[in-house]
Amino acid sequence: MQIITVTLNPTIDITYLVSELVFDDTNRALGVLKDPGGKGIDVSRVISELGGNSKAFVLLGGYTGYEIKDRLKKLGLNLEVINIKGETRTNVIIEDNYTHDQIRINAPGPEISPEEREWFLKKLLSLKPQDGFLVLSGSIPRGFEPDIYRVLIDEFNQKGFKCILDADGEPLKEGVKAKPFMIKPNTYELERLLDMSIKKIDDYIEAGKKLLEDGIEIIIMSMGAKGAILACESGFYRAVPPRVAVQSTVGAGDSLVAAFVWNYSQSGDPVDAFKWGVAAGTATALTPGTQLCSRIDVENLYKRIKLKRIAE
Repeated sequence: MQIITVTLNPTIDITYLVSELVFDDTNRALGVLKDPGGKGIDVSRVISELGGNSKAFVLLGGYTGYEIKDRLKKLGLNLEVINIKGETRTNVIIEDNYTHDQIRINAPGPEISPEEREWFLKKLLSLKPQDGFLVLSGSIPRGFEPDIYRVLIDEFNQKGFKCILDADGEPLKEGVKAKPFMIKPNTYELERLLDMSIKKIDDYIEAGKKLLEDGIEIIIMSMGAKGAILACESGFYRAVPPRVAVQSTVGAGDSLVAAFVWNYSQSGDPVDAFKWGVAAGTATALTPGTQLCSRIDVENLYKRIKLKRIAE
């Protein structure tokens, strides 16, 4: 079963590890980490690490675009690159090597021309109807309307794909109107989506019920170190990971999505796939900067995830 990921606004993520962050003086890096990024790219990277396959649609431009393409090819990813004239963005993270506190600077990315946008849509929409998965995640660059995810979900629902949406703000609000198969909001994204305050487990259950009634089949609501809650046809489940020494949470949500779709595409069991997803998200939190999980850590953590049904 084919898995397609889409990254409209990819990046090179550069992490500078410093002993102590100081202002108005020189900060000397203890080390530098450099990874190809963007939420869809992260999903494809983790699927590959877990032994699965996906096809990553990516808009790339300039020298940064060439570097991302080269790095992803070396990782063995199956790429469909749409070339653009603008320079692909670079994001910077400055991380205290001891406390792991971070300053994150995310660039806006290039503006996509109407011709580039149309070429991307033509390439993506040329995919034949099938029983596959389409993962739409991340920020939307200038040149695309905020409803682009809704448009794509409408199209791919008709093609027989199960669409997974991981976004925030207007792109998420618009996207859910097309009834994606699954969404994965964190607490803040969920509050913005439903315009409600979420403080306790009952609030998550209320939110999940609203979204199920709206026609979304699977909702995974992430709660950071407290785990996540799954809402699906068979009920509500909470997964709690073991305590770990967190180095960076960047990419943890993408890893959750990746492991879920990787497992679900084989098993068809949303509850077990959810458990794998929480294990992968936790495993990514063990790694510095924007590095992602390793398969051995995911497998070890999977055995230690506490899973409990919390509501019908």
